[in-house]
Amino acid sequence: MGLAEFERKKDEKIDGVVYDMSPSPGYRHCIVNGNIHRIIGNGLKNSICFASIENLD
Repeated sequence: MGLAEFERKKDEKIDGVVYDMSPSPGYRHCIVNGNIHRIIGNGLKNSICFASIENLD
């Protein structure tokens, strides 16, 4: 396992059990996610609905 792969590996201990977790999203993922959020938000203008985005990390 190279250094880059090691840094991306993430695990979490919950109630004494270790779970493999997905790595944090990369730059491209964040750009795509932001674009989708903007497009949906623009489509909901003048409606009672709104788009919300969660913290991804």
